[in-house]
Amino acid sequence: MFDPERDVVARRSPFLLRLAIVALVTAAIGMAIWPSATGFRVGAEGERSCVAVIDGWHAYRAGPSQADIARMATTSRTVAQTNDAAACIPPSRHRLIVSGIGLLAVAFVASVALLMAHARKPRQQLAR
Repeated sequence: MFDPERDVVARRSPFLLRLAIVALVTAAIGMAIWPSATGFRVGAEGERSCVAVIDGWHAYRAGPSQADIARMATTSRTVAQTNDAAACIPPSRHRLIVSGIGLLAVAFVASVALLMAHARKPRQQLAR
């Protein structure tokens, strides 16, 4: 029986659905990069401010040389004060790794969702 009214399927607006998906993915990416983009404090009393995106790329400094030790003996500076930039490196790298894992998780979930949406589409039969 031919009934065109039954062929029409009520659907939500694809524009609003796509807009919601873009907003969701953007929020997920923002949460993933949050640890790397925000500042944090290190040190015994939190005297050094660090940002992982800036400080995580520095190379480790070598320990103090004999000249540095001799210079510190004559001043009141400690080894930690001489090498305070290195205090940011390990926590910054940790935050960068956490952000990388979060971004990989977002990419994985998005790709699985795209594959599932593509697999759900009906395939058109070729006319013979």
